[in-house]
Amino acid sequence: MYFKKIFIITFIFFTSYVMSAQIALKLQLNRSQYLTYENIYAKLTLRNMSGRPLVFGNNPKFEGNLQFDIIGPNGIKAPLINKKQSPLLGKVIPPGVSEILVIQLSKMYKIRKDGEYVIKAIISHSQLSDKYQSNKLHFTITRGVTLWKRTVGIPTIESLNKDTKIESRNYKIISFYDGKDKVYCLVVEDEKYVYGVARIGYDIGADKPQCEVDRLSKIHILIQSSPEIFSYYVYDNGCRLENKKVYRKTNSTPTLRRNSEAGDIVVSGGEKALQGSDYQEINENNYN
Repeated sequence: MYFKKIFIITFIFFTSYVMSAQIALKLQLNRSQYLTYENIYAKLTLRNMSGRPLVFGNNPKFEGNLQFDIIGPNGIKAPLINKKQSPLLGKVIPPGVSEILVIQLSKMYKIRKDGEYVIKAIISHSQLSDKYQSNKLHFTITRGVTLWKRTVGIPTIESLNKDTKIESRNYKIISFYDGKDKVYCLVVEDEKYVYGVARIGYDIGADKPQCEVDRLSKIHILIQSSPEIFSYYVYDNGCRLENKKVYRKTNSTPTLRRNSEAGDIVVSGGEKALQGSDYQEINENNYN
């Protein structure tokens, strides 16, 4: 009942806001808890209530601007790091029509520090007398806990001499609480860069993810996602997913095995699962 009352109050407030504004904005995030360096996406729904078409172009008469006000820990405003063209550039929004934008905030703003953030979107346009802002949302960034780490050399086709150092990268499996569950993530980094962060599954009280690195320095991960189902991933040293398969337990349990002669990694035991009957794919980007 308490949550129902909050929903009704929020709906009434948003409805009155839409009726009184020339532009109505609704901001949503794909998650509320993020691991450090994880991609952060926002979905912005913009409804044109001005009674005329809104054109977002380079001409000063049709110039519009979209920005995000992101206040981080200690009240510090997140700086803009990407000043490329606005995602609204080239858009024409007829009166009464809504436009939906999906924006990767982590490429636009420096938002890496651990802690809680507050965000809102702000839109201005040369044809409108006022700026308009969206609802405010809260999200948190955390470093999590490292469960497993391996440093690997990066294969190269170039010849090496005694003065050439082999480039190395770190694979890490990190867990953190996302507000609902404990999440497992793969992080690929070196001393200077983070090449990627990928969510690979949830802690269901089973064994931790199995990890092996093959002769090409690709990481193979096997993680239990339900009592009967196991997910198998292969990522390269840039944190790009190269292969994914799903297995189910039979009279044997899936596990990672190394071919000692060739250096390859294979899944031994179980059998391939069927999507729809054995398991369902989960959409990780459910905007809140």
